[in-house]
Amino acid sequence: MIDGRFAGRLGATLYAVSGAVVLATMPLIQDDLATERLAALAVMGIVVGPMVLLLPWERHGRLFAGLLVSFGQVHLIVAEWLVPGAVAHYLPLYVLSYLYAGMTQPQRWSLLLTPLTIANFIQMGSHGADDTVLMVVTLPVGVAAAEVASWLVRREHEELEQVAKVLAATKRLVAADSTDEATRVVGELTRDLAGADLVAVFIVDASEPTRFNVRMRSEELDSLGPISLDIEREVSAIGTAIRSHRTVSVPDAVRSDFVSRRLVGAAQVGSGALVPMYDRGGTVGAIALLWRRAGERLTTSASQAVDLVAAEAGPILNRLRERERLNVEAETDPLTGLANRRTFNRALDQSEPGDALVMIDLDRFKRVNDEHGHAAGDDTLRLLGACLRQVAREGDCIARFGGEEFAVILPSADAEGVRAFLTRLRRLWTAAEPLTTFSAGFALRGKSEGSLFTLGRADRALYDAKGYGRNTDVEADPAESDVA
Repeated sequence: MIDGRFAGRLGATLYAVSGAVVLATMPLIQDDLATERLAALAVMGIVVGPMVLLLPWERHGRLFAGLLVSFGQVHLIVAEWLVPGAVAHYLPLYVLSYLYAGMTQPQRWSLLLTPLTIANFIQMGSHGADDTVLMVVTLPVGVAAAEVASWLVRREHEELEQVAKVLAATKRLVAADSTDEATRVVGELTRDLAGADLVAVFIVDASEPTRFNVRMRSEELDSLGPISLDIEREVSAIGTAIRSHRTVSVPDAVRSDFVSRRLVGAAQVGSGALVPMYDRGGTVGAIALLWRRAGERLTTSASQAVDLVAAEAGPILNRLRERERLNVEAETDPLTGLANRRTFNRALDQSEPGDALVMIDLDRFKRVNDEHGHAAGDDTLRLLGACLRQVAREGDCIARFGGEEFAVILPSADAEGVRAFLTRLRRLWTAAEPLTTFSAGFALRGKSEGSLFTLGRADRALYDAKGYGRNTDVEADPAESDVA
């Protein structure tokens, strides 16, 4: 529906203008009519028009518009009763009233007016009106005008809603601080705009430019597990969309070779549309919009809106991925992939009493480099990093502290738990047949001890392990606060 205030102004104008037209054209009518009564009814219309503006159209615009057009129909019935034969000269007013109804009411509401119109036509016929054909044509023309106007207003309203959604989503995209948040916004919005049943957002793999991984998807697709595809090795609609730089529709997914059989079977997908995303010519990903019923496709307006979202999302997603990559590089040791000293220090500041700190150092690492070369030394460091990741729990902090030294923070771990951790590590390390052994020292943080003091005690325990002949583990003495 059009804006309530505008509906009020339009209704008032139409009512007043209709009265003025009747008043101005009365001298042209040759029939013997009761001109005084007709003039009074016309003046009534001119007066009623401005008066309806006093109603609260902002709050109840549709209601008042419906009452106004219904009152207009009753006005014509009263006019025919008071001035028989007069309404037949003003049949275009019917089309005007139906057109106003179409602009202010939902579709098919105009059908509610037809009984009043038919009653007025019967009334005119009983008064000897001879424009039967014109009267019969007026009603369907009026209803048709109302339905077309209502459809156009609804379409405009839907398009404005889509524009508002796109603008709101763009603001959310710009404010997103992670790729996951941005892909969630993109997926939710495009699914809504397209009226799709399911959605999945694919992002290109940073290490494999031809591989695309799902970063966001509807909950109904979770049962499929990880979804990934290589557009060079696998035939897919996504690959076609990306290579052609355009949206690709799949009206019948069941019979298409471009859609995974696993997806069709598990998610009961009937049709789909694949929308690529780019940034400065480079591929960022693709949006998969899926319907369960075959034959569905994007409407023209929905396609334009989804394309606009994809165009906005591409650069934003690319920027977020680059920022995340730089953050990872800033906090990760490039050789082992573990946390670096900077990240460890931050975790150390956040550690609490009762946490365990473990220092690990490769034994005679210089000999490995001298006898086997620095490449072998790098492989040994990477191997220890991989073993540490494998035995660590979620929430443990594992870092390369510097050179051949590693540091671990085990939250809420007692001495027995630390020894179990180191036992698993040694078992895994020995099975890998490394070029050297390692020594470890650990300390449990006391109740009132600072984290740096605990780290110092763990480091001294590591020094003791080296002094005991290496390839062993040593627990530091309890903190002074705990002994006291």
